[in-house]
Amino acid sequence: MPPTTTQPHDVIDVLLVEDLALMREALTDALDRQVDMHVVGAAASLAELATAMTRHPDVALVDVTLPDGTGVDACREIRARSPRTRIVMLAVHADQAEILASIQAGAIGYLSKGEHLSTVVRAVHDAHVGRPIISPAQLGRIARSLGADDGAMPAATRAPHDMLTPRELAILRLLANGNGTRAIAAELRIAEGTVRRHVEAIRGKLGVHSRIEAVTEGLRLHIVELVAG
Repeated sequence: MPPTTTQPHDVIDVLLVEDLALMREALTDALDRQVDMHVVGAAASLAELATAMTRHPDVALVDVTLPDGTGVDACREIRARSPRTRIVMLAVHADQAEILASIQAGAIGYLSKGEHLSTVVRAVHDAHVGRPIISPAQLGRIARSLGADDGAMPAATRAPHDMLTPRELAILRLLANGNGTRAIAAELRIAEGTVRRHVEAIRGKLGVHSRIEAVTEGLRLHIVELVAG
């Protein structure tokens, strides 16, 4: 009888899109050393992305600046090929316009390249479970910049959020302050599946495609607030 091999359950498949070879190597080394992570592809450019995506990764780490395009372009291509892939953008400097463009393209998070590799590992875990990787303070700044010219927003534009139930508003508030599905379920004493169904309803009513877009829209419309600290 041949020997059996065991592999860790729920291994997170990670795609890297980064043009700096040293950065790719450092990320690959840090992630592959985790028992529950495996780098399944790497690309240094948009042109290499299609070849690198030989399978549907769970999480993609994507450089904002690529030699033949932008990380936002890569984000859109990844989402088109693999809608369930959670994308975290990497950048030297946190630029609000880039963060917003990344969110609108489907990214779930945004990290500085100056972060310690342990922070990147934690971000991959957070992204895998659908937890936004942007600080509430950063989300607040984005929301305020979006809402700067909203004084004359017509009632028809505001109608979707009026349809949110009290429970949906409570969940959106918890999302805005960094809580994931499990924490929200514990806080509200409901099942995790119920939380996911409410989040889907929130996304539909606000006309957005991701949790982080829902949070940004909720902040922009002033229907949720950030808790200090």
